[in-house]
Amino acid sequence: MSSRTGLRSLSALRGQCVVPSKLRGAPSTPYASMLDLMGSTPVLSAAPLVEQMQSLAHRPEIMCKLESTNPGWSVKARPAINMIEQAEARGDIGPNTSIIESSSGNTAIAIAMVAAIKGYHFMPVVDVKMPKGKLDLLRIFGADVQLVGDPNIPPEEQSMVELKIERRATVERLVNELGKNAFSPNQYANPDNAGAHMLSTGPELLEQVGADLDALLIPMSTGGQIDGIGRFMKEHLPNLRLIGVEPIGSTILAQQEAGDYYNAGSGLDYTPTPVGRMLHDGLVDDVMVVPDYDSFRSSRILAKTTGALLGPSAGMQMFAALSLAQARPDLKRIAMIACDDGRAYVPDMMDAKAAEGATDSIEEFEAHVARYTEERAATPAWVKPPAAVGSADSTEDYEEEAAAAA
Repeated sequence: MSSRTGLRSLSALRGQCVVPSKLRGAPSTPYASMLDLMGSTPVLSAAPLVEQMQSLAHRPEIMCKLESTNPGWSVKARPAINMIEQAEARGDIGPNTSIIESSSGNTAIAIAMVAAIKGYHFMPVVDVKMPKGKLDLLRIFGADVQLVGDPNIPPEEQSMVELKIERRATVERLVNELGKNAFSPNQYANPDNAGAHMLSTGPELLEQVGADLDALLIPMSTGGQIDGIGRFMKEHLPNLRLIGVEPIGSTILAQQEAGDYYNAGSGLDYTPTPVGRMLHDGLVDDVMVVPDYDSFRSSRILAKTTGALLGPSAGMQMFAALSLAQARPDLKRIAMIACDDGRAYVPDMMDAKAAEGATDSIEEFEAHVARYTEERAATPAWVKPPAAVGSADSTEDYEEEAAAAA
């Protein structure tokens, strides 16, 4: 076809759609703000991976809610927006307020985005283990980064537990220094963290996966997701098996020695308030603990099989979900929360691959999952604490509190 003919063809198409719209019901008018794009994240099937695994001949349905499609590229956009806007409604934030928050990465990035849009001064307290790509994102959004740890010592030689303690102490010091001009959302205890998921993520997920879901895996993190999404889902699906997932070295629920781990956003050295609420109500059914290298391996395998490049917290959950499917063929439909995308972690993913000499073949991957499943079966099971008398909170309680604050 000549270039002149091509131009005539393009002219004939002017003002028309070349293919039918695939906007999934999105409005045709521009959004006023990036904040308006939050939520309505899609769910992706992991079938291209599951169908290649010989040990999963029963073909369980494993689904990932892609929170990486949120503004700020992570699930943390939801609580970041909710914590700031609820604080505005209460009068806790004003034009001269400095927002101060400790974060392993995604919450800081999400608050930095919100602060940039709303014009607030934001001081994220982060540590030297944060990937450079995430540090750069904070600075692009204009955040006043407060970095803890020794930049002259390799990050892998510094203790994750000690860095998190130093971050919390730094937040406390900055809040005291700034006095009334400081506001710390404190995602680790703020009910607006879990509240965001009770009001949006949980209802979305239930609508997307339906009532016949057998198990839901959620990273422990600050507890906001398991207290928000998990509580909502358990309220509506009481027989659902809710499983918290954390890295080796984290001691939120796992009965193990505290240690170092890369998957910083999924672990802590103590049990945060939202997790305590879930334990109080007896809503957590089990915990699975995954090594960092298996989380990295799963993220790489997911990219090769599904095309979804997701972070290591998603890899951690996928590894746990596949192991659960091996051990429990009766659990036919399993869902998980893919918390963020994997671009910031690519150098570390590839370093981990080189260090292990991994081939990333399906056969090698499946062997790792099978070995983990066998080792877990030989380990004493996690003992679920008995529920306390009376509910600590509920979706209905939060809805009433949020309406009153607004």
